[in-house]
Amino acid sequence: NRNSARSKNQNKNNPLTMPPYGEPDWVTTSGNAQTTQDAGVGLGSSAAVPVADKKEEGSKSRRNARIFLVFLSFFNVALAAAMGALGILSCINTTATIDELTDMMLGIYMAIFAGILFVYELCWWQPIPAINRAFRKNFGFMYGLNSKGFYLIFIAFLTLGLTDSNNSGVDGLDWVAGIGWLAFGVLHIAVALTWPETVDVYRPPTAGLDGPDEDETPNVV
Repeated sequence: NRNSARSKNQNKNNPLTMPPYGEPDWVTTSGNAQTTQDAGVGLGSSAAVPVADKKEEGSKSRRNARIFLVFLSFFNVALAAAMGALGILSCINTTATIDELTDMMLGIYMAIFAGILFVYELCWWQPIPAINRAFRKNFGFMYGLNSKGFYLIFIAFLTLGLTDSNNSGVDGLDWVAGIGWLAFGVLHIAVALTWPETVDVYRPPTAGLDGPDEDETPNVV
């Protein structure tokens, strides 16, 4: 009986041993509450790290896609220059005979197709409302990566038809232009299918178009 009474007196004097009547231990024990709070903070911080990394990775991929599109536009301008030179030189060096009349017509077509590509890339860098409106109406296929890729491939095969005659007078120019257009046409399609961020960040020119999407600012990224 004396030991029981002594134990009861110790419990009354020690508030950590027995909490007030009707309250659980976790209410009065500050150490447990602090431990629970720390555990909650730790779980929240660990869950936020993968989300931040994923957002940073996505932002980096989109930035790389913009840089890639800039270089792709530069190469398209170079391809247009090579094709235009090939078409003009072929027309100049071709005699007006029945046998070479086909080559002359191909040269004219190549110069025109090269001019279409060059003007579009020019509007992509510095949109011109009147030209962009006419291009959108007549050459809408130029405003997407996939469709522009098929356009380059089609003109490439047209160019390779002049490799036998070499009317341009410049050795290898027909092969460089034809293979270049073919390779970059395939590259346009492959990038659009395997790198979705390029399609997301690619903004064709909208200057001169009606609607809320009208934008007369350059598309330089």
